[in-house]
Amino acid sequence: MVIDRPRLDGPVFMSSTFDRERYMAIESSATSAANLEWLVREFFHEERSDGRSPFDVCCELAATVEPAANDPIYHPFLYGAQQDGNARAGFYGIAGWHTKGHLIRALLEGVAFGHRQHIETLRAAGAGFSEAVLSGGGSRSKFWPQVFADVLGVPVTVPRSSQTGALGAAIAAGTGVGIFPDFEAGAAAMVQTDRHYRPDAARASYYARRYQLYRDIADAMTPIWRRMTEAETAAAGVAA
Repeated sequence: MVIDRPRLDGPVFMSSTFDRERYMAIESSATSAANLEWLVREFFHEERSDGRSPFDVCCELAATVEPAANDPIYHPFLYGAQQDGNARAGFYGIAGWHTKGHLIRALLEGVAFGHRQHIETLRAAGAGFSEAVLSGGGSRSKFWPQVFADVLGVPVTVPRSSQTGALGAAIAAGTGVGIFPDFEAGAAAMVQTDRHYRPDAARASYYARRYQLYRDIADAMTPIWRRMTEAETAAAGVAA
């Protein structure tokens, strides 16, 4: 998020300058598209249909699932969480009638819930938030950005560029050599929008309940995750 003052109240992960007058507040953790990459690598790498990638197949399966109150919950903590280094990923509430589509949808929602938690941290620290831009591998899906919009409760925009890091570097270079007067002008000239997603108001209460359950399960699992880490450390010590 771009903010007007360099410091926010509370535990914001990182802050750096954006231009001569504004600053960039950042909340992040390794809880994004790496989860879908893991799922595809371990369980769907051979699943293709009509030349589509397994990533597209997974998102299409998730889109066929009609949301229900008893859908599974997923924690996207394959590599820990910014809030808790001991945290681990997991599916919760799986029943015999759930399908691959349910598990994939739960994973996509869990990643969006992780982002919602970061945004709540920024909001609590005093940053405003009314829209989001989704980039990277997850933005290539036609379905996942809608999940983000519904979970976050704000419009989501997907840029046309698939390499936004490189585009940002080009904008910075253009600003540095004087082609653009500042970053904002460079972005206005070079950034183009591909798709817009608006949140479905009818799903606001549904996702509010699921997000609270996501948080409650994480709270309940916190001491278990700590014990698992302690056991792993103790086992490593014995092996040494």
